[in-house]
Amino acid sequence: MARREPEQQIEEWRQRLVTTGRVEIGIDRTRSLILIAVAAAFVAGGVALVASGDWVGWPCIGIAGLGGSVFVGRLVGPGVIIDRGSIRYARWHVDVPWEELDHARCWAFRNNKIVQLTVSPEFHKAHDAGRPPILRLLIALDRRFIGPSINLPTPLAADGEALAEWLTAEADARR
Repeated sequence: MARREPEQQIEEWRQRLVTTGRVEIGIDRTRSLILIAVAAAFVAGGVALVASGDWVGWPCIGIAGLGGSVFVGRLVGPGVIIDRGSIRYARWHVDVPWEELDHARCWAFRNNKIVQLTVSPEFHKAHDAGRPPILRLLIALDRRFIGPSINLPTPLAADGEALAEWLTAEADARR
């Protein structure tokens, strides 16, 4: 996919939302495939360790195998779906109605741009209620430092800064 200027990408998303009522932003398949290959290499290394009688291979196989399966799962199905009613990522059961979105921002961690949706505290509390206890604890710690927010999956096949700018503009336009 050819790289577009952020303004061009934002205008394309805006027009698609107006004309079709839906914008789908997929997961960056290239980066996911690289991560799957790395996980497979660690699994192969773990198998070699186990074959040589070293118990350290078992955790390597388990952790890398689990990580690889997560990235394989991301390749299946749609990525983030933005429509006239909400922003959704079905795999994580995330569905943020436009009226609950305060703003979006993009931040980087190790060359990985993460789009974060800042939502109302009430929505965030209701959203987290159905999560497992350990995940609720991690989310509570996260909320303590950055406020009520939800991260979109990474790596997205879109410019994170442009996406955050567009989502904020869309939310502002709906107020």
